Amino acid sequence: MPNWSKMLNVSQYLRTLNSDVTEIILDGRDIQNDSWTELSRFRDLEKLSAIDCGIRDLAGFPVLPKLRVLTLHDNAIDELTPIQQACPQLQRLGIANNFLFYISQLEPLRLLPNLKSLDLEDNDVCALVQFDMFMERCFPNVKKSFVDFYDSDSDTEHGVDD
Repeated sequence: MPNWSKMLNVSQYLRTLNSDVTEIILDGRDIQNDSWTELSRFRDLEKLSAIDCGIRDLAGFPVLPKLRVLTLHDNAIDELTPIQQACPQLQRLGIANNFLFYISQLEPLRLLPNLKSLDLEDNDVCALVQFDMFMERCFPNVKKSFVDFYDSDSDTEHGVDD
């Protein structure tokens, strides 16, 4: 039996959901900018996952006042300002394997007062010489995952606890 919800485009799928849902998973769906408009009616949304959705731009990302967890791995995102403006309660952000090359692209995240967990794995910015210093200075209390690397003292992998 086919999964009809997977056959709908994102906007159509979002229209089938009750506006009071607290979690939406859009992984693997092709998200166009007009899909962000459909998300705006989910004022109680706490978790949103959009992994591998072909997202290039977050322009028009809606204000989601209760969003605590946002996962955007494996896209082509290079601008994070819309997240900072739209998700004031964000606690966990997963943006592994996107197009983050410069420290300046991470600056908007400094304005997320509740951020506790940040996954930047497989972004080129993690290889910059000044990256570690920036992260320690700007996000000292945030659990971080940057790249696949091991602690030289214990050979344990660093990462974000689930």
